[in-house]
Amino acid sequence: MRRPKRCPRLRRQRGGRSEKRIRDRKRSAEKRRRGSVEKRRRAKKRKRCDRAVSRQLVPLDQLGKCRRAVDDQGQYLVGRLASRPLPDPLPPGSRLDAGFARLLQRTTGRQWPLVLATLRAEGKTGSAPATAKELKKLAKRLRGGGGDERVQALADYHRAAGIAGLTRGLAAVKDDLIDRVLRNPKISIYGGGRSDVSAGHVDVRVLVTMLYLAERQGGITVTSLITGHGVFTKSGGISLHSLGRAMDIGAVAGTSILGNQQPGGVTESALRDVLLMPEELRPSELISLFAIGGPSFAMADHADHIHVGF
Repeated sequence: MRRPKRCPRLRRQRGGRSEKRIRDRKRSAEKRRRGSVEKRRRAKKRKRCDRAVSRQLVPLDQLGKCRRAVDDQGQYLVGRLASRPLPDPLPPGSRLDAGFARLLQRTTGRQWPLVLATLRAEGKTGSAPATAKELKKLAKRLRGGGGDERVQALADYHRAAGIAGLTRGLAAVKDDLIDRVLRNPKISIYGGGRSDVSAGHVDVRVLVTMLYLAERQGGITVTSLITGHGVFTKSGGISLHSLGRAMDIGAVAGTSILGNQQPGGVTESALRDVLLMPEELRPSELISLFAIGGPSFAMADHADHIHVGF
């Protein structure tokens, strides 16, 4: 039965529906407005991040929540790729088997670095390159020392990395490497550099190289890590120092690099020792007044130090 158009009940019902439609429209409009404001806010934040990236290097505390391309040290935003952390120099496939590592130490004692270096020099690769019988025989043969310069250098590298580092990877034993570097009397580091090391901002490659050179050369003096070094190089590129992947050595065994870069001197000896390291620990930059092959090259402004960068 149809009611008249002027029926009060029909008018109230129509009025209610109309009010509901108005409320829905208002809610939709408010939702669109909030969405537009949020969209503008995100666009503004994205633009700020893009500006930060375009400047190549920005302190993290100035970026708020914009942390794209931040390196693992939590220090800087460096471009889009430069800050990506380097992988562990010892991937799982190149590590020692834990059981073999225990056997090596138990069988050869303190000789294990030299025994392992000899095995590697003889081409015996893999995670377990020898049996217990072979290890005993080799340890007996090497009891009075032995091996050429390359084998001795490899043994010193094994000693620097440590049996745990060779088994679990260097990144897994970074805290131990830091402690060994800071306690080593053969490694002299300026105050700011010690803070860089203790804070964990220095790459494991640099830490192992310090321990290795201190063993090979009898001592090193590190004059620059992150603190105190410029962010950019003179050519305008990003310095590896700012990423914790480089160090400057100002003296070797108490002898200053300045004035001692002649052929056959301490500088050339240190460079050759670095080049004797395994390929996975070999630097990409080895700068002094010498160019002796590989990653080494000469720059006139490196008369007072050796730059080692990864």
